[in-house]
Amino acid sequence: MKTRSTKFRLTLLLIGSLCLLALGTGLFTTYSVSETLYEKTQESNRNAVSLSANNIRSRYQELFNLRVEQAMQIKASLALFERIIRGLADSADFPAMLGGLSLPEGMTVIALDDDLRLVLKNGPMPDDCDPYAVSDIKGREIGRNMMRLGKANVAATAMVQFAAPGAGRHKFFGRHFYLPGRKMLVGLWMDIEPHEAVQARNLDEAIASLRENFRQIRIGPSGFLFVADADGRVVIQPEDRDLAPVLAGNNPATGRTLIQDLREGSARPETPIPVLFPFGGGNREALVYAEGIRPLKWHVTGVGFVDEIKAPGARLSIALALGILFATCLLALVAMFVVGRLTAPLARLAEFARQLPQADFFQEQGGQGIPLSPADNRRGDEIGELSRAFLFMDGALRERVRELVETAGARERMAGELHAATEIQMGFLPKALDGEAVRGRFDLSGSLTPAREVGGDLYDFFMPDPGRLCLIVGDVSGKGVPAALFMSMTMVLVRAAAKASGPGKIMETVNAALAMENPNLMFVTLFIAFLDLSSGELVYANAGHNPPWLLGAGGSRQLDGLSGPPVGVFADREYRSFDARMRPGDTLFLYTDGVTEAMNGHDEQFGDNALEQTLSRRDGAGAESLIRLVSDALDRHVDGAPASDDITMVCLVYKGDGGV
Repeated sequence: MKTRSTKFRLTLLLIGSLCLLALGTGLFTTYSVSETLYEKTQESNRNAVSLSANNIRSRYQELFNLRVEQAMQIKASLALFERIIRGLADSADFPAMLGGLSLPEGMTVIALDDDLRLVLKNGPMPDDCDPYAVSDIKGREIGRNMMRLGKANVAATAMVQFAAPGAGRHKFFGRHFYLPGRKMLVGLWMDIEPHEAVQARNLDEAIASLRENFRQIRIGPSGFLFVADADGRVVIQPEDRDLAPVLAGNNPATGRTLIQDLREGSARPETPIPVLFPFGGGNREALVYAEGIRPLKWHVTGVGFVDEIKAPGARLSIALALGILFATCLLALVAMFVVGRLTAPLARLAEFARQLPQADFFQEQGGQGIPLSPADNRRGDEIGELSRAFLFMDGALRERVRELVETAGARERMAGELHAATEIQMGFLPKALDGEAVRGRFDLSGSLTPAREVGGDLYDFFMPDPGRLCLIVGDVSGKGVPAALFMSMTMVLVRAAAKASGPGKIMETVNAALAMENPNLMFVTLFIAFLDLSSGELVYANAGHNPPWLLGAGGSRQLDGLSGPPVGVFADREYRSFDARMRPGDTLFLYTDGVTEAMNGHDEQFGDNALEQTLSRRDGAGAESLIRLVSDALDRHVDGAPASDDITMVCLVYKGDGGV
């Protein structure tokens, strides 16, 4: 009965393991296959849109080339007849020759005297179409404007359109030149309406050809392509769909009209637009890709329905799941047979394992009974190996338990020492300045959050005399106890050198002391500033540190001056000082790179832009409130991810001498 129970448990364990493995493999395979097919279908949609857009661009280029060719022919014809007429201008019977001149189809010659009276007209332009009686878009009468430009020997061209009763619709392009000897303005007018009609027919034929091409392209069983212009009019659509109401209607997925989504999506053709189409009696989810044709202001759009995109992956996933289930059943039968062969000798090992937790591991190995047969230990197969392994495990556990007890004690002692080190390090940080010394002249606050028990960031502020305030922020290379010791040494040296003539000299003194004995080549980036509380003059030096932000009513900027390399690396370095001006109400925000380089779970840094945007929302906040504002933004960005670096911030709100 006991052996049977062990057999049952081992069999259940193996079958359960196989089922879990099969389930995990099936889910992973199903997900991978479904996602792969999903991505491939979307890629097919994007490719269809891209190829169709390129096809339209190619057609448009052909039409554009034809249009340019027609325009060049018209201009060449007008230029030719201008040369002919200029050549006839000296003839005695020039008016008769001009009136009888054989002109190309659609061309009309009109001659005017200096008073814009008609001298002669030769050509098919209707008599009720007077191009010189109309005005251009600037309100200038075309006749007088052409006369002025012609006399100045400047290119004089005009475009007019007539749709008068009896004259039909005509659009004329005119080229003018002045003949001084004849005191005559000659205009060569070409009727370009037939040419534009040819262009319109070519465009209609191109659209019809594109419509046939689009009809043959399907994205999935019922997906389709269509083209809409920028105003939401449908240019090409499937024969079985009326998309005009859809384009003008609201897209529930985005809350905007579909044509608005297409205008925006055309700028990012690789990004799908979620759309709910009111097809089939309800909203149908789809992914839409759009690409713009800028010259035509068209949007080529591919529509793929989500249920059809996912369907092939779902069917293949079911087939894979059934295959994995069948293989699992076969493996389970094999597992039951193998377990039956192993359970008899394993029963004794199971009894040993049940007694093992109650063993006193502080006694020697022979201090308790071991329910293992000597025959089991002498076996040459895997059962013998397992028996000997259990005996070895018993001895090893006794040794490891003793080591664990010793290690736990050592860790408790180390934790106590680290706690003491943390308290000592925090004790180096400055306390709030005396209220009598501040007297409403500034608002100041600082914050340091180490990434470990102890860290390498530092900040300090103090008043070396009643009229000045000193601010210090630094970041030591490395982490942990070495960085904390280097940080403490730096703060002591800075305080000791604070009587120097300026922040640059302080850095030179501290740099010389740290570089003298620095076998580990550690260094510290450092920012030191002195603020004259009466004038607002700010004198600072920056040794490779993040430039602070100076925020004021006139805008925000960073104090970008770099005094020299980080402190502690190179001895005998000179560090220059810079100056700036703070006005009452201005804010100075100092920080270490732990702020901008704070990472979330996706390895994305907080960044300089996010810090600048957060500081721009200060809205008159005090120093402590502004630090809390940045801290809250960092917490939202990090979202529980472990800290990657110490985070230090110091904020000063300058109020002027006596406050504001």
